[in-house]
Amino acid sequence: MASRDPKHHVRSDDDDRNTNQSWECSECEEENELDPDAEEGQVVACQECGTEFEIVRTSPVSLTPLSGSGNDDEGGDWEE
Repeated sequence: MASRDPKHHVRSDDDDRNTNQSWECSECEEENELDPDAEEGQVVACQECGTEFEIVRTSPVSLTPLSGSGNDDEGGDWEE
């Protein structure tokens, strides 16, 4: 009988639950970690430059930069 090595029976499900997903800021190229509880539609900010991004997809990570110049009062087109 051949002996079984338990290391060969490691499930790949552990890879699917990787809590250390990261993303790169498109402004400063800083590597940032994504919170494992992050959800689509949530806004995250780069730890280095503060640029904000909306999470489009969590797996694989896909972000969209939010356009904001900090002048929210200008333009007047925003109504809620």
